[in-house]
Formats: sequence, C-alpha cells, structure tokens
Amino acid sequence: MSCKELEIKKFRCCYKYSFDNEYFYFYWKKGKTLIEEKYPLKELSNLLGYWKGYSKSTIISFIKATLLVLAGLVVYWFATDAWMLLISFLFWVVAIDILFNEIGFFLPLESTILSYADGDDCLYIQRDNSIENERMNFEIELKEAIENNQ
Repeated sequence: MSCKELEIKKFRCCYKYSFDNEYFYFYWKKGKTLIEEKYPLKELSNLLGYWKGYSKSTIISFIKATLLVLAGLVVYWFATDAWMLLISFLFWVVAIDILFNEIGFFLPLESTILSYADGDDCLYIQRDNSIENERMNFEIELKEAIENNQ
C-alpha cells in the first residue's frame, strides 16, 4: 500500500492528508479534539476543495465568541449588582474558552502534530514555507489517483 501525506500547520492546528489505493484519509487535531476521517476515493472528487480556507465550524465559533464578548460587555455595562458582574465574567470565560479551543493556545505547538504512517512507512510530511505549492501538488496527485481508480 502506498501512502503520501501532507501536513499543514495553521493556527496551531495540524492537518494531515494521506491516501492509498482505496481511501483518502484526513487526520486533524484542533485544540484537544482529534478527528480521523476516511473517504472512498471514488466519492471524493467533489470534496477536494472542502478544506481550503476556514471551515464553517471555525467561522461559527469565532462569531459565537464575539457575540459572547459583546453580551458580556453589555451585561457589565448595565450591571447593578455582583450577580450581573459574575454573569458577564462567565460570558467572557466561555468566549475565551471557545477561542482557545479553536486556535489551541493551551497546547504547545509540538503536541498538536499527529504521528501517522502506513504499514510500509511511506510518509511525506511538509513543514516549511512552501506549503501552498505542496498542497496543490498533493491535490493534483490525489485527483490522478481518483481518476486511475475509476
């Protein structure tokens, strides 16, 4: 089984792609969450652009955090007793927790790197500044693998 991998580090998150003759594997870790996804190559051609840019969940989390910070400010502004101050503080804590979970500030950068190798130890990892070009080359190779298996 041959395998190629590409690692992309962005906002202290690590994304790894790999594929063999039948499946495309997508491994990623965001904050403390480890996700492993596996897609058949034949069904993948319409999903290739899915991971470019920010995911919808990341955008929604930033919107939630922003709204919670604003709500905390409004409650703090109109606070008349200690309970309202506590509620505004809780809004800020939840917003900060959402942001830290998205960008992984609680974890050191090295701990977000996933280790994966297939049985033949055929491993490709890209860690320098030419990540965009390497990702495009990887996706071209993946498209060729999909076409060859159909």
